[in-house]
Amino acid sequence: QEGRFGGVEAAFLEKRAQASAEVATQIEQIAQQQIQQENATKALSGVNAELWAGYLNSVAHTETVQSANTFEYDKDSGFYLDKAAGLYYDPNTTYFFTL
Repeated sequence: QEGRFGGVEAAFLEKRAQASAEVATQIEQIAQQQIQQENATKALSGVNAELWAGYLNSVAHTETVQSANTFEYDKDSGFYLDKAAGLYYDPNTTYFFTL
């Protein structure tokens, strides 16, 4: 019986080690997110707040365009166009505009 319980104990210890590794990874991810949030807060409240706000908005808009995939290349204008919204997008400047 000693061997049977030893195997159960080894399996338990292995699962515990896996759970500990997963928790450590999650804690590290949360810490990284907090650092990013703190850095964003500092950037948005500093001397160049407007610059950083514009940059962060630009990144967010670019990600939105890429994930939504509602823009198609418009040969006439040379920009990407969302026909339903009447909105153009320039990937070089990351600006949205209407004509």
